[in-house]
Amino acid sequence: EKPVVDAVVQVRPERVEKFALTMKAPGNDLRVTGSVQSFKAPKVNFEIASKGMDLDRLMKFETKAEAAGKAGGTKNGPSSESVDFDAMLEPVRKNGILKKATGVLTVNMAAVRLMNVAISSIQSRMSMRQLVFKLEKFGLGVFGGKVGASGTVNVQGKAPTYSLNVDVSGADLRQAVESQFAPFKNTLVGKGFFKMGVSGKSFNPPAAKANLSGQGNMRVEGARFNTIDIGRVAAEAVNKAMSDVAAKVPELRGKQLAAPKAVESEYESVTGNFTIQQSVFSAPDFFAKALPNRGLDIRGRTSVNLVTDALEADWELRDTYNALNARDMSIKIADQVVPQILAKDGVVVLPVQVRGSVFDPKVTYTSVPEALIRVALDNIKRSAENRAKAEVQKAVQNEAKKLFKGLFK
Repeated sequence: EKPVVDAVVQVRPERVEKFALTMKAPGNDLRVTGSVQSFKAPKVNFEIASKGMDLDRLMKFETKAEAAGKAGGTKNGPSSESVDFDAMLEPVRKNGILKKATGVLTVNMAAVRLMNVAISSIQSRMSMRQLVFKLEKFGLGVFGGKVGASGTVNVQGKAPTYSLNVDVSGADLRQAVESQFAPFKNTLVGKGFFKMGVSGKSFNPPAAKANLSGQGNMRVEGARFNTIDIGRVAAEAVNKAMSDVAAKVPELRGKQLAAPKAVESEYESVTGNFTIQQSVFSAPDFFAKALPNRGLDIRGRTSVNLVTDALEADWELRDTYNALNARDMSIKIADQVVPQILAKDGVVVLPVQVRGSVFDPKVTYTSVPEALIRVALDNIKRSAENRAKAEVQKAVQNEAKKLFKGLFK
């Protein structure tokens, strides 16, 4: 669509008394108003307002596939990794007028549509003083949830520094995956709640990732994993370990897990605190609580390298609801049945390691046999102790009966 733009500027000595711009097009309405006092030490005040902006009707955006095609077919031109964005700010830092400038920018937009993503209620206030920009408040609605933020960017030094606090409440990550903005495509879907505070230095991507640090917490409700089938992983973990376990517990030889063909893993919630340090995202207390009878709980440590996308996780898969039927496995030793041979306190626990990348996770089960052997031997020992106690108790009772019989004969 072709927009119609009208603008009015009233200039007086040493100031712009009035600036007003309107842009109208089908599905689009934009108004920008403002003023500038004193060109030597500018005091800038601008406001952006809109009843609605459908940017998809104004311009054509490249899809990721189109952008990747161009990148693959073109060898000329610098990549973002080779551009020095920090150096590009040098003229700003040296500009005496900009150093003295102060200003306020407010934004109030009812709705924006961009790349098929609907964004609502955009409200923001940003101020500037001595090349320090403050995002005093920011809020919008997207993917069925709300996003709030505040932060600071300081461009005085050779490498700009910044801090940001973000609060995401109730965003539908499945909608994010289905849109062209898909940061969670290869991780989780569900309703997300995130709080995060980060700080960093430099606008150049490699340095920015290396200098980024922060902490926060996450909660995803009604979650599912996109690239890891936890049920399949758990069933494989048990079956691959059985031959090693049987070497220590011969009564288990030849037994295999009769697991359901599909163990759908759905989670009431996925929670965890996390830190970002030296390019590594780390969640040391990651916990995924399965819905009753809909999967296995996951507890453990998860970390992701933000530069290489390398994934490193050490998880315990806890079959709380006996989804694999592994808890029902039993053996018989010397006419004594040992029930729930692989379970500890009624739960089968499988320690697994996940490596590879977030796009291609690789699961290893090397710790599972040792864990199951230890539990099986403990259960056998406990069963033998209980049997011995029962036999001793029975013998004592028999002797007591004889004694009392003798006393009262």
